[in-house]
Amino acid sequence: MTDDLIGAPPPRILQKLPIADPEEILVLTYTSDLPFFEDVCVRQARARGARVTIVYDAGHVEPGFAAGGGPLTDYVPVPVQCRSGGAFHPKLLVAASADDALISIGSGNATSAGWHHNAELWTHLRIDGPTIPTLVEDLAAWLRRLPDRLWMEPLGAQRLHRVADLLTTRPSRPEPDEPWLITNDQVPIMDQLPLPDHPVDRLGVASPFFDPPADALTTLITRLRPDSLDVLLTRDAQLDSGRFERALDRVGTVQIAQPRTSRYHHGKALEWWSGPAGVLVTGSANCTRAALLRSMDDDRGNCELALLQEIAESVVDLVDAEEKDLDDLVLRDPDRKTDPTPAIRVLTAQILTDPDRIEITILVTAGTAPDHLLIDVAGETHTAIHAANDDAIHTYRLDHSPGTLSRSVTVRDDSGAALGAALVTDVHSALARVRHPSPLEQQSLPELLGSEEQM
Repeated sequence: MTDDLIGAPPPRILQKLPIADPEEILVLTYTSDLPFFEDVCVRQARARGARVTIVYDAGHVEPGFAAGGGPLTDYVPVPVQCRSGGAFHPKLLVAASADDALISIGSGNATSAGWHHNAELWTHLRIDGPTIPTLVEDLAAWLRRLPDRLWMEPLGAQRLHRVADLLTTRPSRPEPDEPWLITNDQVPIMDQLPLPDHPVDRLGVASPFFDPPADALTTLITRLRPDSLDVLLTRDAQLDSGRFERALDRVGTVQIAQPRTSRYHHGKALEWWSGPAGVLVTGSANCTRAALLRSMDDDRGNCELALLQEIAESVVDLVDAEEKDLDDLVLRDPDRKTDPTPAIRVLTAQILTDPDRIEITILVTAGTAPDHLLIDVAGETHTAIHAANDDAIHTYRLDHSPGTLSRSVTVRDDSGAALGAALVTDVHSALARVRHPSPLEQQSLPELLGSEEQM
């Protein structure tokens, strides 16, 4: 990895992607802005011949996802919902071929804020040798386990398995001092941290969100017993100031700092120090119960992805910040409201072949599944029959072409009640590895600029 790409946001990584012939590009994100994603990721990735898949929390698609003309032909969108009821919250970019890979794990969502405007923390790992480190093997194993922890349609699970298989075509060999991948699909992150059996000199925390009781912060303090605590709080950090202060009272020396820049600092970091030796945890996890204290087996446990590594220099201290009193900061009360999960959620609409058909996938977590679905296309209503179900995932099929399809279709249940809109994906086209060179690529410079006389 060249110095100019260290910590760079994903769009720059994709622009300068060092992999000669990437086969797969996979993005995992919480919030998604699909038109933005198409602009900064899909076009560049498809021009390189890569298949593109984005997996995102089904309840957090930014408005405008239905922008565009006909069905999606360049990438596969995979909306998911955690079976635990928590948030699907990892931030991951994988670009891979059979003998090369680049893995980015960080804090930014696939939106203009997360990939452009915010201050985020990203770690990029290039794996281009004859073997892969343990971290890559662990990441592939996690991708294979995820479908059992998520509600998702079958193609999404196939896409995760395909990327996992591609990452592990090379043999695995542990590397000295390689980062340690931490996932929480089975065990809470907090219970996996290699905490020392003695008090640490210093604990550093950077997080834009803290759970209202400050349980995660209190647990960190209780287990690490730091002599001093440094907390980096961005503008508009969400916390309950009273309970937060009570947690801070457990530590003798506390310093609160705020970045001098007006940028929203969305990066997350935990670090602790014993003498000159430091341990750093970065990734998607905020300092909250759902992120640090729960697994995906627990009620409302998030899906998170983190990296742990030894450090010799503080990441929290690298931020240009000034010391502040908590009372002087502009803070936001934690959002205690949770939007009710719909009993039926529309996931995908896919154009498939062999035989030619359109399949609509819905998630039914309460009540009974509709006998059939009504699909509104170009002012006409078509009936999709129930074809299959796998637990709460139900698939409905339309065996004939309903005419010209747009980027999205409106889906209604058998009573005519609206369930939502679904993006329409032409699966065959989206999975084809076809390069899209510039139409000007085969033209000579004089042909582009004019005649020789004009030059």
